[in-house]
Amino acid sequence: MKTLFISLIYLFVSTVANAQIWQSVGPEGGWVDHIAYHPTQANVMFSSGDTHGGVYKSTDGGTTWNNLSGYGCYNAWCFEVNPICPDTIYAGSMMNESDSVAIRVSTDGGVTWQTTLKWPSISQIIVHPTNPNIIFAAAGYWPGYQGDTHGEGIWKSTDGGFTWNKIITGVIDNMSVQSIAFNPSNANAMYAGVWGVFGNGKGMYASLDGGNTWFAAGLANKDVWKVAVCSNSTNIIYAATQDSVYRSTNFGSNWTTMNISSNAVLGLYFGISVSKSNNNIVYVGSLDKGMFKTTNGGATWSAALNTGLPATRVWEVATHPTNSNEVFLGQQGVGIWKSTNGAGQWQNSSTGFKCTYVTDLHYNPSGLYGALYNEAGNNYASVKKLNGTNWNSIGLNDLWIGKITSVPSATNILFASKVDYGFFLPIPDNKLLKSTNGGSTWVTVGNGLDTTADAKAIKIDPSNTNVVYVGNAKGFFKSTNGGTTFSLTGLNNLNVTSICISSASANVIYAGTWSGVYTSTNSGLSWTALPTFSNAIFSLIQLPTNPQILFAGTYAAGILKSTDGGLSWNYVSTNLAGKIIQCLIADPINPNVIYAGGDMGVYSSNSQGNAGTWVDFSLGMNSHKAKIMSMDFDLSNGNLYAGTLGYGVFSRNVFIPTSIENNTNSHILSVFPNPATDVLTIQMPNTTSGMIYITDVLGKRVEELNFSEQINISNLNNGIYFVTLVDKDRGNPYTAKIIVNK
Repeated sequence: MKTLFISLIYLFVSTVANAQIWQSVGPEGGWVDHIAYHPTQANVMFSSGDTHGGVYKSTDGGTTWNNLSGYGCYNAWCFEVNPICPDTIYAGSMMNESDSVAIRVSTDGGVTWQTTLKWPSISQIIVHPTNPNIIFAAAGYWPGYQGDTHGEGIWKSTDGGFTWNKIITGVIDNMSVQSIAFNPSNANAMYAGVWGVFGNGKGMYASLDGGNTWFAAGLANKDVWKVAVCSNSTNIIYAATQDSVYRSTNFGSNWTTMNISSNAVLGLYFGISVSKSNNNIVYVGSLDKGMFKTTNGGATWSAALNTGLPATRVWEVATHPTNSNEVFLGQQGVGIWKSTNGAGQWQNSSTGFKCTYVTDLHYNPSGLYGALYNEAGNNYASVKKLNGTNWNSIGLNDLWIGKITSVPSATNILFASKVDYGFFLPIPDNKLLKSTNGGSTWVTVGNGLDTTADAKAIKIDPSNTNVVYVGNAKGFFKSTNGGTTFSLTGLNNLNVTSICISSASANVIYAGTWSGVYTSTNSGLSWTALPTFSNAIFSLIQLPTNPQILFAGTYAAGILKSTDGGLSWNYVSTNLAGKIIQCLIADPINPNVIYAGGDMGVYSSNSQGNAGTWVDFSLGMNSHKAKIMSMDFDLSNGNLYAGTLGYGVFSRNVFIPTSIENNTNSHILSVFPNPATDVLTIQMPNTTSGMIYITDVLGKRVEELNFSEQINISNLNNGIYFVTLVDKDRGNPYTAKIIVNK
């Protein structure tokens, strides 16, 4: 017996659409950069996330967190609460990008912020213990960024952080300073740890005149990540380095290696916290062994204290100011964790903290998949699937997953790309991974791909799912056996970022590259450059209802459009010129609506970009808007999802903009009977001619017909489809959703 359940989707006007707002849907957790207690209120805490995660605040001792949206979508590698004026907070950014922000200052407890220094990458900020107007900032790029200097060294402010000058000493200039500390008993004595990123200095440095002059203070062959000075025994200093933790009992004149577990990767130790209530208690976090503790001033150390932790990559450690048994740690990809018994047991404390770096989103009828940048250490998934309001882990532990997609006709077959830039290992090891059971297990495939470059694009031919295309910095690769093996087929040494297969013919392929758009008419064997003004292309789509219409998102040049299959292109985003367009997506129901995501948030056009200006569609994200990495539709509920760089995933129920007459009762599209067999009846008052388009849930057009009140649907498989009538006279689209169940 064949049944057809038909439900109508009513199309709302543009003003109704823009009244909707985005909602944060997680996942909670993410990469934690810094955790700190309020200097006078122990229940008030601050934390920050990597990339563009911003600053969070807790007023219940770290149980729940709220984003300080006024900070904006900047990362906060470090921050400091002024101990004398605790409403004043300083935050430092790392890995500066288009916003060029180094230090931001708030004087109202984090409600509002202003930028006071640009460009140098800030790793730590400290406030003078008795003079709140004197602030120092350590500037240093993190390991993995090798190249020219960007203001590294030490910066100083004498007016409360509103103006800054770099300290020029001839010793520590242009070195990558990762940590800086005062001697609590003598503010003129200062210590700085240097990571030898540029090969021009590493080890410990000290100053005895309040930072005016500096000299080497040991550990000359060590990369120092963190420095901690005991609050009561100020002659005792700890330094966390690339191979161990070191201790000095004479202000840094001599150093002793601590008997702490060696690290299997490179021995990297990042987080270190000395208890203020008992200086003999010190907590140390490592790259891949987890948490260690001493209760006797470093004479002996515990074995790894990781009970309850899902991963062992500890990035940050903070100890309660009066209770040495309460300690927080921050992890890379896993969020915030708390112990109340001296690291004997850990519990998740990430409620409300949503700093996940979502590199890609992919929807198929089985659900929405999110690819995450985690590298968390062990047993923490880097691919998650949204189930209602919860994200379920489906494997690929401890990896940075760049792209994820599935076979259109077999949603249990997934492909994902592992990204490895070789930050901590000398040779990159990128991989293409495949699952045939919905992500439960994965195997490495892609023999023939150049693993020194990560996959920027993965595309599967819907007409022949054995054909898989991969684009990376080495060119365009093709597989004809389901991804098992690949061969390089043209575009050699071009950085391919996006791939689009034409719905008119599977032989026609478009590739976005750092040198513009290229096209092939023979499945990638040969290519022709298209006149896209040599722009670097980040995203590329084809209009589902018209294979001749293409959109290309550029790096810092806005959006290009072609209406003749790529033969000619025009800029169609006057107000987005200069913006990075990371992703584009066409509305699967209304072909006039295009969404663009990038460093400006989400913008939309209701006229296929023809008006030239795009409307801000970011309401509800953040006051500065999140940087959008990927977007996809969940056609089962009408939601558009956006994955961000450091703010997790946002969801917005999309009401498709169209004309007011599309809402009137006289122009409602009727689709019947119910049940139907092989024939569908379509009626629209006063309509005699037009076009009918039928698309599946993946946005692929499966039928294009001249208007008729009865159309044959016997060739449709079970599933959800969208029937769109474009009236010839009125020119507006009218859409109904149908579910075929034979």
